[in-house]
Order: sequence, then C-alpha cells, then structure tokens
Amino acid sequence: FKYGRNVYRCSATAIEDGDLEDGQSLLITAAHCVYDDMGKAFATNFMFIPHQDDRGFDESDYNCNNDKYGCWIPSHAVVDRLWSSKTWDDNIFHDYAFLVVPNVGSH
Repeated sequence: FKYGRNVYRCSATAIEDGDLEDGQSLLITAAHCVYDDMGKAFATNFMFIPHQDDRGFDESDYNCNNDKYGCWIPSHAVVDRLWSSKTWDDNIFHDYAFLVVPNVGSH
C-alpha cells in the first residue's frame, strides 16, 4: 500500500474467502496500514497476496504469478471511527481495519 509516494507492507488475514453473500472476500489488518491517523487520509494501492512465497527473504517480489492464490486487489477499506478521529496512542485499542475484495477480477 502507499501513503503518498512511500510504499509499505503489512500483514493481513482473509476472514471470509468468497463466502460473503455476493462472493466477496473480507480481510482484516491493522488500521495504521489502511488509514493515516495523523494525515487523516486512506492509503492507496492495496494488494493482498495470500500465502505469499517470499522464498525466505521476508519481503515481496511483487510477482503474483509465483504465489499459489495470486494477488487480490481490495476495492475499499473500513476503519473504526475511533481510530480515524483520534491519533496515536489515544486510538491504539481501535487499530484494526477491514478490506473488501470484490468477487470479479480481483482474485
């Protein structure tokens, strides 16, 4: 994901994999990976790579073809209002976010 020109990585977990009523998937991650509480803006360019094979380098090679499930592109994210309306460390207990991955063309 990106904040401005800076690229970052975070972990996430699929908590619903195509099981939502319309076939979408739901991911959970940390809110600080999704929303900049100081700049009051959402990050951009999200990409989730389930079971990513980093070949032991602990970083992404950004190659979706060598990962079993490819890359998933979320359409939008949601954070708790108590995360977005406060700043660190007054919002630490609300540091969670959900990402929605559409059913078509995203995984």
